[in-house]
Amino acid sequence: MTTLRPQSIVHASQAAAIKQSGWPEELFSDTSKQPVVLETAEAFIDAMMFGEHMNRVVVLKEGIKKLGMADALPKGMVEAAHEENNALSWLGKLHGDFKAKADARVYYFRKQEARRNEREMTRHPKTDKRLRSLQEKEIALKLREDITSPYLTELRYKKKYKHATDEIDYKVKTVLTFDMKDRLGDLAKFLPYIDRIDEGVFVGGAFTGSCVHVDQVQWSNIGKNFSGYKVFAIWKHGKEAYDILDKYHQRLFIPPLSNSEIKTLRQATTVALLGPGDTFLFSGANAHLAMCVGNNLTITAYEAFVNLNPRHLEVFRGTNRSSEHFEDCHMRRDDLDDLKEDICENLNRMITSHVVAKSNSNDDDADIREHVKRAIQILRKDRKINRYLDYLLEKNNNHRGYEHVGGYEWTRNNRLSTYSTKSSQTRKKKDWIAPISSSRSTSRGKSRSRSRSSNRSSRGSSRCRLR
Repeated sequence: MTTLRPQSIVHASQAAAIKQSGWPEELFSDTSKQPVVLETAEAFIDAMMFGEHMNRVVVLKEGIKKLGMADALPKGMVEAAHEENNALSWLGKLHGDFKAKADARVYYFRKQEARRNEREMTRHPKTDKRLRSLQEKEIALKLREDITSPYLTELRYKKKYKHATDEIDYKVKTVLTFDMKDRLGDLAKFLPYIDRIDEGVFVGGAFTGSCVHVDQVQWSNIGKNFSGYKVFAIWKHGKEAYDILDKYHQRLFIPPLSNSEIKTLRQATTVALLGPGDTFLFSGANAHLAMCVGNNLTITAYEAFVNLNPRHLEVFRGTNRSSEHFEDCHMRRDDLDDLKEDICENLNRMITSHVVAKSNSNDDDADIREHVKRAIQILRKDRKINRYLDYLLEKNNNHRGYEHVGGYEWTRNNRLSTYSTKSSQTRKKKDWIAPISSSRSTSRGKSRSRSRSSNRSSRGSSRCRLR
């Protein structure tokens, strides 16, 4: 049974971090704004797989330890954070070879702009050359006297590699050797989507962080806070948050706060202090804000996922709909199409590997299979997912024996001839384009000519962060 308890502020370092933030202290003790605090790793996994966390944050105290992730980051990264309070000086303690192989987005505030208008550094200040590695960005930061403490986001390797713990030949960029996908084990195969490919690490000192935004995809996130404190606020999902996003998008709530900022924080549905070792769940569809506080550098890794809860599946389907998803934060259409292909391939694997086949009463996974069937039904409401999943099933001749899985009714007459090469040339642009060319495989483990992860690296023009 899951035990819930309110967040408690008991240590002097916690109280000091809240005071430093400048946020109204009573918000952190307001019972209506408390995060849900879980006691065990099992309860946290259950909440991740099946629970609803819209408009709130779910926290597992000491989750890094309880989930077995204490040594997941490259050696020396967390230790350096305990000695530094600025991301630039922290970079100086990392191995040069690692910095040459890795990259991150660098956000900053100019000193003369009262740290309100966030900017991104992408080019060398003297040569205007595009910066393509952590090593190059470290050198450029040292030349920028106008930059206060920088904030590093989406830190990962530049080139994909096969992760040591993946059985399937996935190619990833994460710098973590062990993450939530590993902790889930066989349970991970039941999720429509979990992103180890572009898992990102975020690093910053006090008064840096992720400004008010919603994610480019209305998925959920697992945060793993390896070092430092951060204050975190989320607002109710939907159009009610649009006024906040219009006014404060790309803004961080740094003291001294204005009366308007204080009023906006009071409108948040959850306000939390996240400490060293905490793991937490939240929906990226909620407008949210995270700001680092305290004397030590904060390091947090994020893993995106879509779980089996009907509410979250419906929210995911609302991605890029202006009525449900703030327009400035929409994902590029081709990237979203690629993401939906990945989900279809996962669903196809579930069907073909008997994950959702009829099970007997002694099957321990019987309840999970019912959740999966319902998830497929909901995701099939998306026209693109529905058509591409049909295409995969027909292409692989895997429909036999699964006629009623996820509301799927197969007949000879509904074969999707639109996925033939010939018909794809005459298909209307608004229709779903199935990737059947020889240059792009539908197998996730093989190389793609239109790689989702490579597309993400070119999203510098987007006004909103991936997460």
